[in-house]
This record gives sequence, C-alpha cells and structure tokens, in this order.
Amino acid sequence: MGQRLEIDCEISYPIEHKVIHDSLSETISYVDIYELIVKYAQEQSFNLIETLANKLADKILSEYSMIISVQLKVRKYGVPMAGAFDDIEIEVFKKQK
Repeated sequence: MGQRLEIDCEISYPIEHKVIHDSLSETISYVDIYELIVKYAQEQSFNLIETLANKLADKILSEYSMIISVQLKVRKYGVPMAGAFDDIEIEVFKKQK
C-alpha cells in the first residue's frame, strides 16, 4: 500500500488443552502470525484498508484451522483529509467457517 499502517490482531482459539504441557509446539506462535501479517501487507496491494483487513483475516483463518475467530484493526496514518485526528481505523471480525 505504500503507506504507514498499524495492524492489531486478536485471535481466539481453544487453549484449555493446549497449555497443559507448556509447549510452543502445541499452540499458535505469535511470531508466525506476526510474520504472516507483515509479509501479506508488504506483498499485496490494495486501494482500501478495508480490503486489506478483510483479505488478511481470511488468510489467517485459512492458514490456521485451529483459530476460531480473528479480529483485525487496521490504522492508516497521514490521512489526506482536513480534521483534528492522526489516523483512520477500521475493524474486521471473522469466524472460522
């Protein structure tokens, strides 16, 4: 997109049985999610942050079947509009099908 963006990601998945052994191999790695988000945002091109958020949520859900839902907040800085704000933010919430 060539713009300054910030993305918050909240995922929901069943951890009750996954944390018993305190093993990273039984959970979802935050590093892997972070890397997926960065790579996707850098390699794809969209006119709208709404499209980015929607397609990125789909990508996360398709890559990680154990995720129940994902919520993304995408903030765009340096918005070319008059007003007393620093950024514009949209939020997308999607569930696994």
